[in-house]
Amino acid sequence: MVEDNPFRGPSAPLDAPAPGEPVRAAEAERIRKAHLTAETNIRSIGTLQIAGAVLGALGLVAVAIPGFMGKQELPDPISMAVVATWCAIGLVYAAYMASGIGLRKLRRWARIPSVVLSALGLLAFPVGTLIGGIFLYVLLNKKAARVFAPDYEEILRKTPHIRYRTSALTWIIFGLIVAVLIAALIGMTMSKMS
Repeated sequence: MVEDNPFRGPSAPLDAPAPGEPVRAAEAERIRKAHLTAETNIRSIGTLQIAGAVLGALGLVAVAIPGFMGKQELPDPISMAVVATWCAIGLVYAAYMASGIGLRKLRRWARIPSVVLSALGLLAFPVGTLIGGIFLYVLLNKKAARVFAPDYEEILRKTPHIRYRTSALTWIIFGLIVAVLIAALIGMTMSKMS
């Protein structure tokens, strides 16, 4: 007996077309709109990774300059260990930069290094644990898997007109945070001048 239940849900996944079948424009729009927030979150992680890599590299250079300028005398084995450590940290920042650029462009290859770097970030308790956990959640959920699917690039090509719109409230909150940071920076500068 064949079960003919009109209330039963569909047995085939609705998100993905059949293998090898091109995505129709209407379906591409529906899929893109359903995954737009996931796209934005992934791109935001990429931006944060790029910013972290740039700031980390600048900090590494700021710490390294006094050592190379002769202001800091270190015994030979220690200086070699310090240089090796700086090089290792520099490679980590390069990995953050490369994976961040890949995530900004929604490249499939960038997901794995970003997951590894986020997992390593879990060790930096408590802030790294929180941020790494959020990054892992965003990168490993079902919608992210769909965004990194091979046919999603075709969906992006068919729907360039669909864009994420940031709400006015988000821009207001962002502006307030930036204003507070600028005020704090000016306050610190003025207090050092007196």
